[in-house]
Amino acid sequence: MVIRTLNQIINELKEIANQHLQINSFNAGTLDDFATSGDTRYPAMWVSYENAAISSRTESYSFSIWIVDRVKKDRSNLIEVHSDCKSILNDIKAQVMNPGYGWVVGQDWNYQAIFEPFMEDEVAGWLADVTITQPFSNDTCQIPFNQEPIPGLASTQPTNGSVISSFVPTSRIITINGVTYDLQFNRTWEFRCYGSFYDTTTQQVTANGIAALKFDSTDTDVTFGVSIVNDSQITVNKDGVYNIQFSAQLQRFAGGQPKKAVFWLRKNGVDVPNTSTIITLQANNDYLVAAWNFFVQLNNGEYAEIMWTQDDDIRLVAEPANITIPYPEIPSIILTVNKIN
Repeated sequence: MVIRTLNQIINELKEIANQHLQINSFNAGTLDDFATSGDTRYPAMWVSYENAAISSRTESYSFSIWIVDRVKKDRSNLIEVHSDCKSILNDIKAQVMNPGYGWVVGQDWNYQAIFEPFMEDEVAGWLADVTITQPFSNDTCQIPFNQEPIPGLASTQPTNGSVISSFVPTSRIITINGVTYDLQFNRTWEFRCYGSFYDTTTQQVTANGIAALKFDSTDTDVTFGVSIVNDSQITVNKDGVYNIQFSAQLQRFAGGQPKKAVFWLRKNGVDVPNTSTIITLQANNDYLVAAWNFFVQLNNGEYAEIMWTQDDDIRLVAEPANITIPYPEIPSIILTVNKIN
């Protein structure tokens, strides 16, 4: 569902007005702005906004939608103006309530007939108060911070330019410029841990032999707290439950009967029960992708490995980028890891 800013909502209303064949101008602001704009072409749609309400899950904006037209000095067309503007406002209501916008609008609209003889242009029409509601989430991941603030840190920062040399979340102790401070907030600060890795080589294991998947490259822009040790050991620096996801491109280099490859999880050098999966390849040059994930509890300094074996000539294949039909390089294995608890 689309979540819009106030400006984006007003732009959507403006587009509705621009596409309506009877509306000749649109503006948004206060009623005083409307009265003094001096360049309004009628019939006109005007939108004013007054307040917003935000709860834990939704945010609502209150709008007043005006549909007005010019009234003759003798007011001989007043009823006609009210009738036409009422029809236009009905059209606007129907379009605003279109579920395609992804917002929620109340079914019942109260129309108020208006006549403003003291404005620069004597106008009449209809006014409707409307509330538009859309989802809202207290999602700190979307906040454009340079660095996510640590609760309680600002009150303990001694001077500008100080250097944080250590921070122990469980004890709420932080060391700045060699001086130790207690943050005095009642929570354990959990650092995020995540990593993205891949391998640019073709990997082989002898028939019925066993090997660990290896990784020669790290996407450093999206890796923190997880590393590859000894080419294959997925090592973490925080206790927690980790989601280990991988995909491996397999190719068979021999024909004949269907042959299989098996993948499973190993933790700290010990095979994890009930983690094996078999896949089969039918013929020479067959391609197949093995892709799934494991949840595993790892403590600081512990590691996991993804193991494999095969009973023929099946390889994990890396390939260069294709120039004729442009697409990027194909790693033999892609691995992502993230701490989920």
